[in-house]
Amino acid sequence: MRLKKLVFGIGIIGLLLIGAGILFKQCIKSQKEKLETLRSHISELKKEIVPVKFDIKDKTDKKITVEVRFYNTSGKLLAKEHFTLTGNELTFDFRMVMFNNHYIGFPWKIYTDVMPPDSGKLLQQYYTEEGFPAIYKTKARNDNIEEGIQVLYKKLMQEKTDSLPGNFGSAVHDLHRVREFLPHHTYKIVLRTKGGIEIIPE
Repeated sequence: MRLKKLVFGIGIIGLLLIGAGILFKQCIKSQKEKLETLRSHISELKKEIVPVKFDIKDKTDKKITVEVRFYNTSGKLLAKEHFTLTGNELTFDFRMVMFNNHYIGFPWKIYTDVMPPDSGKLLQQYYTEEGFPAIYKTKARNDNIEEGIQVLYKKLMQEKTDSLPGNFGSAVHDLHRVREFLPHHTYKIVLRTKGGIEIIPE
């Protein structure tokens, strides 16, 4: 009888050890998957991203008609909008902020040489989804990364910028008689994690 109890006890302990081993392996696997996801997401942030592309549909000495398109980091189209603006020099205004030792940027306004920046057309509505700037959505999602970006974005939206590291505005534009955007051409705005912004013909 004691032998049976002993064998039974050993069997139970064996099953518990096997179960613990399986659980441990699953935890290790889960941690590795989370780490890979985090690495993948940070890797996305390290790349140049193209949140905006635009086409000049028409341009005269008095007005510009432009189609602006917004993309996430995977290249998915989020939204597009047409603007007809008075003026002949087009400017895109961005807000830049430091995140995870990299600069990330948000398209903020579009205006022209005859429009004061304060009267520019706001752009956030075209890429904001449930309070999150969807231009930074990736296939390899990480809740902690996205939450961090959303907190920074919310502070920018509320103009609570005193506590934001590396916060600055940056404008990219064409200059009449020097370098100007041409009708029926497509351009992309490239954001670099060192803080640079550049407009490149596509």
